[in-house]
Amino acid sequence: MKWCVIVLAGSWRGALVTTSSYWQLTHCLDIAMMIRTLRLQRAWSQEQLVEFSGLSIRTVQRVEQGQAASRNMKVIGGSF
Repeated sequence: MKWCVIVLAGSWRGALVTTSSYWQLTHCLDIAMMIRTLRLQRAWSQEQLVEFSGLSIRTVQRVEQGQAASRNMKVIGGSF
C-alpha cells in the first residue's frame, strides 16, 4: 500500500493518507471548487442554491468544502 502526506489548502495541517484516499480527496475537492465557481458565476448565494437544490444550508456548505456525500454533489450539480 502506498502512502502520501498532504497539506490541506496550504495550511500546516497535514494528513497521512493512502494514495487511493488522496485521489478521492482531490476528486471531491475539484468537484467542490467547480460547484462553488458555478454558484459564484451565477451570482447566487448559498441560500439561493439551497432553494434550487432542496438541500439544507449546512449540506451546501459541506459540498463546497468537499465534505459531503457524492449523492448531494449530484443533486447540487443538477441545480445548475
